[in-house]
Amino acid sequence: MTQELESMLARHERGYETLELESADLRGMDLSGRALTHIVLYRSQLDGVSLRGADLYGSNLSGSSLVAADLRGAQLSKAALAGVRLQGARLEAALANRTDFSEADLRGADLREADIGRAVLVGADLRGALLRGTKLDRVLFERTRVHGADLRGAAHLDGARVVSIDVGETDPIRLDGDAARTWLLDRIS
Repeated sequence: MTQELESMLARHERGYETLELESADLRGMDLSGRALTHIVLYRSQLDGVSLRGADLYGSNLSGSSLVAADLRGAQLSKAALAGVRLQGARLEAALANRTDFSEADLRGADLREADIGRAVLVGADLRGALLRGTKLDRVLFERTRVHGADLRGAAHLDGARVVSIDVGETDPIRLDGDAARTWLLDRIS
């Protein structure tokens, strides 16, 4: 990490200024445990970054790439993660209440034991994602791709708002309303 970037992060953590970067390259950096509330990193490269236990409350990472990132135990509540690439990312035990995952690519992501209550999954791709034990209270499923997602033991799915899901592996197979909810509920046991 450059000295300049470290200085900007330190000022952000102390509350002296809100860090806003666009198209930043932070690939592979270790930002574990950092207090990065309300940070803005539009369309940035964060592949392989470690944000384990970091506080990203209210942050905006829209359009960024976090492929294979480590977000275990991170605080992501009220974050804007629209259009984010999170393939293979580790989000175990993350807290992501009211987080916007619209159009996010979460293929193969590990969300075991995460709490994503009231998250927005409109157009999100969860194919092959691990959601075992994930809390899904009042999550919005709309045009959400779920083929191959492991939902065993997911909690509070009955309280989710299920508008529509796509269960097709490659070609779209859309289920709406009660049919979509039943398909999801059948996979939690």
